[in-house]
Amino acid sequence: MNNQRIDVMKDGKRIGWYRVDKGLIIVTSAKNARSKTIRASTGDNEGLARLMLHEPWAS
Repeated sequence: MNNQRIDVMKDGKRIGWYRVDKGLIIVTSAKNARSKTIRASTGDNEGLARLMLHEPWAS
């Protein structure tokens, strides 16, 4: 895994971003700059980030 920031887009706008570091995924909201950390999956981390960005903390 790498430590590169990956943007999450919706309708052409960045709604947040995530990065994977040492088995963890750190998701940050573009609206309020809050972040949440969770264990990264071996599959679709972008899908997980997109789902997390729809939670109340990201609004």
